[in-house]
Amino acid sequence: MAHVRNPAGASRPNAYSCAFMVTDNLNAEAVRAFNEAIRVPVLDPYYFFLDHTEMRIKAWTDSGPTFNLERLPIEGFFYTTNGAASGLQNARIDQKKYYDKTGGVFVPIIRIDFPVDRSAQFVFQYFAAEQNVL
Repeated sequence: MAHVRNPAGASRPNAYSCAFMVTDNLNAEAVRAFNEAIRVPVLDPYYFFLDHTEMRIKAWTDSGPTFNLERLPIEGFFYTTNGAASGLQNARIDQKKYYDKTGGVFVPIIRIDFPVDRSAQFVFQYFAAEQNVL
């Protein structure tokens, strides 16, 4: 926490943020790192409210005898209206591509409205009119 809050990073706050590696070959260390990534923002939710948190996964290969597009853990195509632009159009494109490649598997488009302050909640909404395929 001392490193993250380092005043030297005030002009570039993300320069002092932390990343936790969770690659397969790290085994138990990956588990500890994952748990810390979940725990750290809870230590100071006010500080981390304005910072982004994300989890990145390695892209899977789309070939081989065990690949099955329908078994990918895709539960939705999410977009936000916060910021300069809406991601709805990209979500619609992704939904249609997935639908076509899987032979008609439907995965919904979900809008996320981020809280404007620490007392507000995230809002997740489904709108039939925004779906590219039904």
